[in-house]
Amino acid sequence: MLSKKKVIDIMRKGPPDKIDSKVTVTAAAIIMRQSSRSTLIVVEGGKPIGIVTETDLVRRVIADNLVPAEINVREIMSTPLITIDSKSTVLDATKKIQKNGIRGLPVIDNDGIIGMITVTDIALAVARESEKDESLIKAVMRSSYANY
Repeated sequence: MLSKKKVIDIMRKGPPDKIDSKVTVTAAAIIMRQSSRSTLIVVEGGKPIGIVTETDLVRRVIADNLVPAEINVREIMSTPLITIDSKSTVLDATKKIQKNGIRGLPVIDNDGIIGMITVTDIALAVARESEKDESLIKAVMRSSYANY
């Protein structure tokens, strides 16, 4: 059952890209484009202090007609950084995402941030589970009708 699976089982593995809080929004957008990522963890002195997302760029820079080259990511990042433990369930992650109106969570363990879990990861896991259920139902139906 997917709701009981652990976050670590379906998350995107590998640490998310990080960016210093003093970097400009323009530089952040370029890094996002080059890495094909929609989020960056904002750090100060090597410690995570927030997250900047494509949504932050749209809502806090573009929509306000600000100049991205004149603003650093610290000014537009989302904070506090909302995370989830790698041993938490997918259901816990889904509830936390919904409660906070966000699209993803940095996943942490004793070593710090080890990856991200996003609504896309959860949707893909649901689709995989549905395919398994559908295959099982078809197999049961075939075997049931084979006896008649």
